[in-house]
Amino acid sequence: EIFGCKDDLETLFGVEITDFCYPFGEFNKSILNITEHAGFLTATTMKRGRAKVNSNKLMLPRVHITHHTLPYLFLAKILSNYEDKRYKIYKIFLFSFVVILQSYNVIFTQIAASLYFNNF
Repeated sequence: EIFGCKDDLETLFGVEITDFCYPFGEFNKSILNITEHAGFLTATTMKRGRAKVNSNKLMLPRVHITHHTLPYLFLAKILSNYEDKRYKIYKIFLFSFVVILQSYNVIFTQIAASLYFNNF
């Protein structure tokens, strides 16, 4: 499908297509290899952040811009480390949330076992 789409677009527009965007940002090593063999030079993921000079060209992050993004926020996202910090905060929040859920799971399991063995 990746090869076919590239060929179709190149035929339709008469130019070489060198950039790819993973559908829904989803990819794995196999898809990454197929993308590279299809001749794409870059590919964009849904990971938030800004690309750096040493970024893997086939796993580029993106800066989230919507129609609600005001001009000053647009500039902050592309010219500062705003987006990078936001991604780190998101990862910390997600990790904390998982730890809390695991803690509650342990507590509820202990309560359930206690109730079961005490014939409540």
